[in-house]
Amino acid sequence: MFFYSPHILFEKILKIQFFSKRHNVKVYVQHEVTEILPNKKAVVVKDLKRGMEKKYKYDKLILVSGATAKRLPVPGIILKTILRPDVKNAVIVGAGFIGLEMAESFSKQGLKVTIIEREKQVLKKNRISVLTGTMVKEFKGNSD
Repeated sequence: MFFYSPHILFEKILKIQFFSKRHNVKVYVQHEVTEILPNKKAVVVKDLKRGMEKKYKYDKLILVSGATAKRLPVPGIILKTILRPDVKNAVIVGAGFIGLEMAESFSKQGLKVTIIEREKQVLKKNRISVLTGTMVKEFKGNSD
């Protein structure tokens, strides 16, 4: 994915706040875990805004990886008509994890979604094979 619209970014922030309150979990965004200390049940975390590191203790640890949006280097990318509030169709450039997540999010909002991927296979960079137009007939192997 090459950019976040303000609406989607706001929606993600609301989801984080809801998750945090509902599950009594502290959520740190724009932080990078630099070290995990499982024996001490602690993590060393760098605040990416301030550049400072701090150690946090935990009971249970949930790691959620983030991503940095990229701008697609093609003519017309900054046209005002690309992002409009009355949009009915969305085109996602890139079929990685984030692109697929955004496609699902747009679809749930009622948009018609098209994904454009330059590779011949979805999630190829992640070494994930996606087989379409096929079905499982049987599993073979040991019953042990």
